Formats: sequence, C-alpha cells, structure tokens
Amino acid sequence: MMIGVDVESVNRFKPFAAMLAQPTYNGVLTQVYTPSERAYCLSRSRPYQHFAARFAAKEAFLKALGTGLVAPIRWLDMTILPNKAGKPVVTCQGYVQSILSERRQRCWDVSISHTRDVAVAVVIIGAEHAY
Repeated sequence: MMIGVDVESVNRFKPFAAMLAQPTYNGVLTQVYTPSERAYCLSRSRPYQHFAARFAAKEAFLKALGTGLVAPIRWLDMTILPNKAGKPVVTCQGYVQSILSERRQRCWDVSISHTRDVAVAVVIIGAEHAY
C-alpha cells in the first residue's frame, strides 16, 4: 500500500480560476486540468477551492505512486471528479495507468477537503482495497 498527501493554499488558485473561466483561454492550465475538471470546478460557487483541491489530489496521487511529475507523466493522466454520491474519484489514463498496471495496483482512493484558505488531499494506492 502506498500513501500520498498534499496541502495547497486556496488563494494561490483564485487567479487561475478567473483565467480558466475565459472561453478562449488556452494556456498552461489546460495542461493541468481536463475539460471535465474545468467544467466541474467552474460550475461551483467558489471554483478556486475546487481547482486547489484537484491539484492537491493530483500531487498526492503522484506522491503515492512514488514518481512525482516526471516525463512522460502528465497532469492530464489523472482526472478527479465526484461520483453520483459526491465522493471524489480518480480516473487514470496514459503513462500513470501504465505504471499502475505494471505494478499491479488495481485500487486507489482519494479524499479531498477544502476550506476558504486550504485544500488537502490524501491518496491510498494498493493492489486491493484495504477495507
């Protein structure tokens, strides 16, 4: 079992949310957040909190994986969205999925939370669920 955690300052993400809200924006943040993540966050009343939480979750996932963000891993290899019950779920693709398959890691869970000032995420990766 592998565990990763990350904490982010929400205020750091306020300008990013404003940039991503512009329909013609096509900058570096489109390499961090998938279109579905951007749409979800922008639909919330305080999108910057949700952007910060997803960034923390991606960081925590890479820490749990033990790789960090090294080529050819991309931020877009992970998508974090809530399921119908509101629980955040990480969907992996690309090189991250290849690493998980190679290591026979079939299960992962993420927990995210945020306040006005701080976003935090914890990720657990394992061959099977611990519960």
